[in-house]
Amino acid sequence: DQGIPPKLCTFHWDGKMIATLENHQVSEERLAVIVGDASELKLLAVPSYKKATDQMIGSVIADLTMKQLMEWNCSDQIVNMTFDTTTSNTGHQSAACIAIQDRLQRALLWLGCRHHIGEVLLSNVFNALRIETSKSPDITLFTRLRSNWDLLPHTSEQAAIFQSTDYSPEAQELLAVMKADTLACIAGVSEFVRDDYCEFKDLSLVFLGAADDELHYRRPGALHKARWMAKLIYSLKIALDEKVIEQLPSGTITFGNQMTKIREFSTFITHVYCMWWLTCKNAVDAPWNDLQLFKRLLQYQLICD
Repeated sequence: DQGIPPKLCTFHWDGKMIATLENHQVSEERLAVIVGDASELKLLAVPSYKKATDQMIGSVIADLTMKQLMEWNCSDQIVNMTFDTTTSNTGHQSAACIAIQDRLQRALLWLGCRHHIGEVLLSNVFNALRIETSKSPDITLFTRLRSNWDLLPHTSEQAAIFQSTDYSPEAQELLAVMKADTLACIAGVSEFVRDDYCEFKDLSLVFLGAADDELHYRRPGALHKARWMAKLIYSLKIALDEKVIEQLPSGTITFGNQMTKIREFSTFITHVYCMWWLTCKNAVDAPWNDLQLFKRLLQYQLICD
């Protein structure tokens, strides 16, 4: 049953590597294509495709999505597209967003995933601290964390919670206000749609010394640099296990002053980034949320330039 598409449609696509239907040990690229409006969404198809180069993937995605839009007779109703902010989608020449508009012969509203937009800020802070200098696809600091996971406590019983006493009185006062704002924001979130989002929230509460119960840490999984949630979750786990990590031989998990930088990063994400991240998913609130984030960034200069 195709149904009747809404008068004005948004469509979203997202590619994933998943197991084939014939053999769960063999993986293939598939692209989910979804169309709808605020009241109804329809999954059009999840076609498979061969992995292409960065220069060609935009055309591949455009061809697959256009085929589904034409088959459902809704290409004329498309006014908006939502997407992850990867280079294959948002590049200025041959990426999917450009290629789709070329095939439709008109401009569309671009609505990038708000969480992925925030990844740009997060990556800039992570890189500015020079926590990781390796050129490998994985973050080697997190790789060492995973390899030596059994050497660390797996609960928050021995957690090294945040202490503001190392800062000036003015900075301590600002940090206290930011902490209170973050905790109030966390308390106002009633549901988390993904387990890793909830895990980030729980780890933040432990770091801020506001967790009600002992937390059991999950074993590290994906570590690729493109996994932006890894930067949040694994940095907090390292910071919370600081006391134990410092007793291990140098290089087991951290080198040199990496731990200090991880603590600085964890302080930033719990006092500044977390509040924006929890409230950013509604696009209609984006101007206000981004303005509040900019304000907090300016204030945070008192703590760390």
